[in-house]
Amino acid sequence: MLALRRALTPKEVERKSSKICKNFFLLPEVSSAKSVMMYVSFDNEVNTFGIIGELLKKKKKVCVPRISGKSIVAAPLTDLNDLVKGRFGILVPGKVTDRHICHELVVIPGIAFDFNGSRIGFGYGYYDGFLKNFKGFKIGLAYDFQMSENLKQSKYDIAMDSVVTENKIFRRTG
Repeated sequence: MLALRRALTPKEVERKSSKICKNFFLLPEVSSAKSVMMYVSFDNEVNTFGIIGELLKKKKKVCVPRISGKSIVAAPLTDLNDLVKGRFGILVPGKVTDRHICHELVVIPGIAFDFNGSRIGFGYGYYDGFLKNFKGFKIGLAYDFQMSENLKQSKYDIAMDSVVTENKIFRRTG
């Protein structure tokens, strides 16, 4: 799946990401959330810059993940121009004066998801560590080809409540 994602052309990423963005904003949980923690896209992931820009335009409190030691913290973001390269080459806010807790909604990347919200990440465990205490709504963004019928999960893996692709919104059942 990672090879398929990396093989996407910039035009394909933009086209698919635009559709995913539209579907993302159809979720009632997104409309009602006052704060959203959203990953900053990297390495042909679903492009989140349009979503982040729209969230900021709608006056939502936006946080992005920043690695601190062996965990993720929610770093506030008020302008996309404030992003600089951080660990692993991923963009993060350049100046972090305080940390926010985004209680309502978190948006997570992944290599693959299944129809019931299970996720395969990059294996570092940063997001699973963050999610184990997160009580809000969890959304994964993926391209259709990243969806699988059933993924094997470990006891540490946390499922998403919803996964949004360019053609469908999946909701976790049970």
